[in-house]
Amino acid sequence: MREKKTTPKRGRQEAEAAAPAKKRPAYPAYCRELGTNGEGIVKNPVGKTVFVKYLLPGERGTVAAVKELKSYDIGRVETLETASLSRVEPPCPVFKSCGGCQLQHMDYAAEAAFKRELVEKTLFKVAGLAAAVRPLVLSPLAYRYRNKLSMPIRAGRDGAPVIGFFRERTHEVVPVEDCLLQPEWNRTLIALTRRYLTESGCPAYAETGARAGARHLVAREAAGRLTVTLVTAAPERLDGYFALLRGAFPAVSLYNNVNDTENNVIFGRDFRLIGETGTLADELHPAAFYQVNDSVSRRLYRDAVKLADPKDAVVVDAYSGGGLMTAMLAKSALRAYGVEIDPAAHADALRLKARERLDNMTPILGDCRDALPKILQNEAGARIVPVLDPPRKGCDAAVLHAVLRRSADIPRIVYISCNPATLARDLGILSAAYRLTLVRPYDMFPKTANVETLAALTLSRPLSPK
Repeated sequence: MREKKTTPKRGRQEAEAAAPAKKRPAYPAYCRELGTNGEGIVKNPVGKTVFVKYLLPGERGTVAAVKELKSYDIGRVETLETASLSRVEPPCPVFKSCGGCQLQHMDYAAEAAFKRELVEKTLFKVAGLAAAVRPLVLSPLAYRYRNKLSMPIRAGRDGAPVIGFFRERTHEVVPVEDCLLQPEWNRTLIALTRRYLTESGCPAYAETGARAGARHLVAREAAGRLTVTLVTAAPERLDGYFALLRGAFPAVSLYNNVNDTENNVIFGRDFRLIGETGTLADELHPAAFYQVNDSVSRRLYRDAVKLADPKDAVVVDAYSGGGLMTAMLAKSALRAYGVEIDPAAHADALRLKARERLDNMTPILGDCRDALPKILQNEAGARIVPVLDPPRKGCDAAVLHAVLRRSADIPRIVYISCNPATLARDLGILSAAYRLTLVRPYDMFPKTANVETLAALTLSRPLSPK
């Protein structure tokens, strides 16, 4: 990330985890603004920056430093003397111990303002772009909005399975009975999974000792079907587990994924279908990427297609996932390419193309850094519109420079991002030839500090090909 002398989100978390906990005397503090993770920012008596979780702008109280680092401290609220009008009581009983949410103590109006300001400040701080960021597109649901659940499973001290979320910056799983960001079905699924592991003898994974047992529970709801994947360290039969699921959900599929590695990646390569009810005609592969908030993603994709204006153009949907946007673009484009590196998502895109009978849609399995330059070369002379929707790390530099080299053929670019810092970095690079004409954030992830952003760029000074 291109930032001034501030600590990137990941680097700050790693530094905090490595620093020894040490409580210091409390001191009066006033919160003026929020950091990128939604934590309050105050100054200690000598002017050093202190990040304080669960403190809101305008609030006064006493703060004690619990970790001291070179350029900033981590503090906690000891007493809250003046509460913000935006403060609300978090409805989740494990909000402050679970690492899944950051903003349940903030009302939705304040959350919306924070996310819009976060995008605006990051664009200026990282890339020097003074953009008038539009108001946040709100989610119809602030809770119960996620179509995907992903929870680690670990053996507790007594060996019993613990299903929940990792405590922030630890490998300790906080048990969760009901995640309020998930639909109501998550309660039943968690309870049935815990029951199966307890009664079947299938152990929960332990990070020390032999690699065995259940490691992760993943589920996705789409088109009325629940697709469940139990990740285990070795192959498991899971027939009894599927019988429990089939009795509780009218349309359900169960996969066993095997991951015997020691890394933090959730899925291994091996997926095996254990059973399913109904038809698999519209099944989405468990490993394929899809946005987690259906209502907001529909609005986002509709707006992105409108900005791309694909009529009479060749559109390249880079980092295309399962091909949903590629298909939307193909319905009016001359040709629509979707480039995706994940084989499971690519397979979904091929099925979508066949189902929608889109002869002008071409899903490509490969890395964007390799595929995009080839497409641009093969489509020389055509009017091309790239739609960039990369993961959190942003676009590969080779993708951005390929676009800049062919800028004379590319009148506009649409960029969708889930990370304001890498969005700003990439827009800064593209500003060599393009002018930023729209920035609009979308609340894909209510009650968390994450935000999705849609940006549009228009060609202002074509660069000469090199």
